[in-house]
Amino acid sequence: MSGWRVAVDIGGTFTDLAAWQQDTGRFTRAKVLTVPDEPVRGVVAAIEKAGLALHETSMFLHGSTVAINAVLQGTGARTALLTTRGFRDVLEMGRKNRPDMYNLFFKPPPCPVPREDRLEVEVADDGTVAGNGVGSRRGLAGIRERVEIFGGRLDAGPRPGGGWTLHASFPLAR
Repeated sequence: MSGWRVAVDIGGTFTDLAAWQQDTGRFTRAKVLTVPDEPVRGVVAAIEKAGLALHETSMFLHGSTVAINAVLQGTGARTALLTTRGFRDVLEMGRKNRPDMYNLFFKPPPCPVPREDRLEVEVADDGTVAGNGVGSRRGLAGIRERVEIFGGRLDAGPRPGGGWTLHASFPLAR
């Protein structure tokens, strides 16, 4: 017998679970309140409500609308975006879809990350931050400064063969 295929979505109000067992065709679902301070408690409650045992699970998919809702509603923390050089404005450009193509007074929604908080780095083919341009020692100081504005810490070190490794860490908000 194959295990349960489980999918969970943590939303701002509810945590939803849907599960299917291929061999038997059984389907179950559960809906519980989300626990905003500890979302995992909502996931566990949904699993228990559905009567599932994790050791009987062959696939577990997880999604969250909490983060996207925070971005879209502008209720989340100030956010920075570290992106490949040349892609700084992609969020703002979007797909250039307009609800009314010929409306000369159309105003696009504000970008979720202000331009000054979008930081560019050069990325090498192997995924490392390249050692020239923004990825240089001078550029790393600027990135470190921006990360510290957000209350974080940036660890950067040269990689053997060239390039830089970046790791930014931020305290969890409570």
